[in-house]
Amino acid sequence: RIRPASPRLCPPSALPSNSAALAPRIAAEMSTPAASSASTGAGATADAKGADSDLPPALTTHYGDEAPTVGWITKKVVANPGLCASGWLFLALAFSGLGLGVIGGEAETFFEALGISEFRPLSDPIVKHGLAYSDVVSNRFQGLKAAREDEDEDEDDPDREEDERAFTLDSSAFIYEDLEEANNMLTEANIAKVVAVETTFMEVDWEDVCRLTYSTNSSKKSKCASPITILNYLYRNDDKHKSLCEAGYCSFDRDTALAVCGSSGAFQWGTFPCTSNAFDWRDGKLAKKSEWGELLEKNLCKPAPFFAQQVLDKTAYDCDGGTVKSKYLKSTYSTGWPLKGYKNRDQAGQRAELSPTLLRQPPEKYGSRRRAALEETIDGVSATPSEATRYVGQPQGEDRTINCLWDEFFGLSGRLADTFISDTFLAIASMIFVFIYIWTNVGSIFIAICGILEIILSLPMALAFWRVIMQQEKLDTLFFLSVYLILCIGADDIFVFMDSWKLSASMPAVISGSYETRLSWTYKQAASAMLTTTSTTVLCLLLTTTSALPALRAFGIFVGLVVLFDYLLVITWLPCCVVFYTKYIEKCCPSCGPCCKADGLEEGVIKPERKTVVFLRDRVAPAMFKFRFHLLALSSCVTVAMLITLATQFEVASDLPYFLVPDHPMSVASDISRLEFFSPEAGDYQITVVYGVDPEDAFSFRNTGAGQINPFAVEDIETEVQYVPNFDLNAELQEAIVEDCEHAKYAGAGSSGGPDDNGRLVDNKEVYCILNDLKLWAGGKFPYKDEKALVQGVNKFLKSSLFGARSDKFEGYARKTGIVVEDGDVVALFNTFNTTIPTNVRTGVGSLRPHYERWEAFIKDECAFPCFQYMPASRNFGADWTTYAILARLGGETVTTICASLACAFVVLLLATQNVVIACMVIVTIIAAIVSMLACIFAAGLTFGPNEALYTVLTIGLSIDYAVHIAHFYEHSPGTRFEKAQASLSKIAVSVAGGAATTVFAGMPLFGCSQLGLFLFGFFIFFTSFWAFVMTFTMLVPMLMAFGPEGETGNLRLMIHGIIKGDRAALAAATHDHARQSSVARIEIPAPAESDPAPQPEALSK
Repeated sequence: RIRPASPRLCPPSALPSNSAALAPRIAAEMSTPAASSASTGAGATADAKGADSDLPPALTTHYGDEAPTVGWITKKVVANPGLCASGWLFLALAFSGLGLGVIGGEAETFFEALGISEFRPLSDPIVKHGLAYSDVVSNRFQGLKAAREDEDEDEDDPDREEDERAFTLDSSAFIYEDLEEANNMLTEANIAKVVAVETTFMEVDWEDVCRLTYSTNSSKKSKCASPITILNYLYRNDDKHKSLCEAGYCSFDRDTALAVCGSSGAFQWGTFPCTSNAFDWRDGKLAKKSEWGELLEKNLCKPAPFFAQQVLDKTAYDCDGGTVKSKYLKSTYSTGWPLKGYKNRDQAGQRAELSPTLLRQPPEKYGSRRRAALEETIDGVSATPSEATRYVGQPQGEDRTINCLWDEFFGLSGRLADTFISDTFLAIASMIFVFIYIWTNVGSIFIAICGILEIILSLPMALAFWRVIMQQEKLDTLFFLSVYLILCIGADDIFVFMDSWKLSASMPAVISGSYETRLSWTYKQAASAMLTTTSTTVLCLLLTTTSALPALRAFGIFVGLVVLFDYLLVITWLPCCVVFYTKYIEKCCPSCGPCCKADGLEEGVIKPERKTVVFLRDRVAPAMFKFRFHLLALSSCVTVAMLITLATQFEVASDLPYFLVPDHPMSVASDISRLEFFSPEAGDYQITVVYGVDPEDAFSFRNTGAGQINPFAVEDIETEVQYVPNFDLNAELQEAIVEDCEHAKYAGAGSSGGPDDNGRLVDNKEVYCILNDLKLWAGGKFPYKDEKALVQGVNKFLKSSLFGARSDKFEGYARKTGIVVEDGDVVALFNTFNTTIPTNVRTGVGSLRPHYERWEAFIKDECAFPCFQYMPASRNFGADWTTYAILARLGGETVTTICASLACAFVVLLLATQNVVIACMVIVTIIAAIVSMLACIFAAGLTFGPNEALYTVLTIGLSIDYAVHIAHFYEHSPGTRFEKAQASLSKIAVSVAGGAATTVFAGMPLFGCSQLGLFLFGFFIFFTSFWAFVMTFTMLVPMLMAFGPEGETGNLRLMIHGIIKGDRAALAAATHDHARQSSVARIEIPAPAESDPAPQPEALSK
């Protein structure tokens, strides 16, 4: 099969301005095609034939060497590149300034413009139940409304006076862990280490910062409140307890203590309840080791198990038999506020004075002095150093056999701030690496600066569009992660454009002959390739708009805007900068070293091909063709292995993550504190059952703030609880709800209903039911005949001694059960139950689902009127139904978003390549990359939680780019499948490798971050880019070389035409494999000129 080759030269009218000077060289190329193609294909042909006798001949013409059409815009850019670059820069800065000006005009600081990331799926029934629950409890009927309003107003009075340091500002917790085989902190050696640490802590300005307790004898006198520590019970000074209590510092009522304590009373001083709340253990003497068990049992475990569970771990706090063995100990020291000189806690300036920032630390007495002293002491006794960022779980020498993990809630010492600062520096290091790599790749610091500036400018431009055009009032804190994504994506776009620009200088004279033709050709090559990848990335990100989670929607839209503006800048401003550099800087600055790489060539002189291009074309491509089936087999085996790993290692997170990495000492301390100790705020998990609110649609937004993605970002948002209109709390329903409460006491206990049955829903029959208590108080008057009488009865009950007793015995009783009254009608009623859900239950979906489903089944079977149940958060990092709903929704949406993203990528590829076969091959490659990435994530010990779900969705765009680049250039290259694959490798492989290297190495510094979000994000972008690159070159390229479409195979338009029109010939052409035709050598001969005689058959046969 012999076909003439058209010289594909532009007509004389389209030649560049210096065409007269180039005419001899162009004519020489036309007359000697073999010579012009020798540099392009000879080496490849020889290598290919040596590698595989079946290898088709290498490409014998330049790829895409048609003469480009030079438009007037191109001419203007080349004529005035500096002016054009300045114009685009001015527009970008003006638009960015508009958005930043609006944001700055509405907020005094940037942080005021930030909104909290809203992960609650606001359309989810469980979340609506939570919102309705909060509204119902807030609007409960309280009786004596006027008096209570006055009291509330007094509590919120900004000029009210509060005692100095009477409230807790921050808590410093010390977690001690024995690392030896004994697993017992209660030894003399270990207690000596505890004493050393806590003595150091209290010696540094403790009296100036401690929370104060005030004397009941005189409100003007105060002392530091006793810390919660085991040392309070091991150090004895009975006389000190007595003198302090006499002075008004009693743990309980002073008069009662003085009556029952001492030699004449039933209790001994220093023994519960004859203790002082201002006792300083340093005033006592350490008891003998043989007395510890008895002391702890008598003074701590039996009389005060609540405090015992705060200092001894869960295996020891009962002090069984007087023997105590605790692997962990916990001590808590509280600092107080309002600070000296401030009226109350709300007075402005206190938090600003105490909050550590990048440029300012808290006062020395809160931070640096104590921290420095503790560092020296802790490092001498603890295996994990005080300032360590990773936990050490083994003894480090004879002296460091325990761990002392120091944790703070508010972070007054600055340790948390330092963690954030160090992570910020690592993030900056990632950005610096991207800049250096771009500089190295493009060979010019000028273009590197322009490229980084183009990437950075895309962020404020997206912010301007977000705030000014979309009218979104708040910025989401997740937006900071977009910096890393756009660094990777933006660098990839820069490499694609610059590599095409460099390649244009080595093309035939019709392309390399002038800056105008070079820019036109580069623009056509690079802009179309970047448009394809940008489209897939942006559309995949915009698919997050289908998510029910506002934070995910907002982040996907914002990052999509950032990527879009980056594309606009890279095809407008960057070309101007590149032309300006090439025309003026490159030639005029030959001694700038790495600032530029001047080669001394004038315009119109063809530059030698880059060594990397020659190597890829002449060495790599033939080698990959020879081993194409081996590479396919290898990549397929790896994919299968990764799929098996993913199936076996995948695990849904059983707990909410801490904000620091799991092996950070603060994370370990938090886990130990939550799982091994009883926190002061952690009682039983409680379920509230609400009657009178629509269970199917409990809450609605009347005004979502002009289409705000996060409606809670709007200050004037209007919400409404959806009450059931026919809720009538008549006598019959009153009795029925009372029965519901009685049934709940024994629900799940089985047929026996015995107290030892562990299947109960309610713990120890502990219920908070207002109608049951009202019935007990009202006697025969209950039930009331109608709602009006019921409201009057409740109003009297709220004044009764029974209600007062309930409120004294059960903290927060009034918020646990009650009614809601509107215009005299009862619109809702709520009861609360202490549940049997373990206090240390994990917060993941798998852990909470059984408990949620049991309570759902209970209210479905038992509620006398349609109701819903809700479990609010009752402790730090504890479980609640809203968190359960977020995690359940996030997991499901991750799968659907991945599938939708793949479908979206398939559609974009079909439109870009117009080839079904290529689109299918790319999708297979992307799936292999995603599977491999997730397998690595879970094989590393991570579990599928909210961070993992979020990042999986967001990094899909990174896994698409490399395969799409290769596929795009394959489809738009001529020749056989080998020639097309060879052309794509020569044109784009360097850019793909540069983009992958940038992303991979940009993610590596994040591995050192202590913040879990940054650490995981680095993990995800590293493995996503790594596997996307590997699968592109070990699966997609060999697949294209072995089975890639040729001719019209897979042509989408032919397929559609054949199906719609019934054209069998067109359908056959689109589905026919042209492999046999591809294996026949094609001879390129120049097309004869019109004046030349037609070639004779003999010549053709030769």
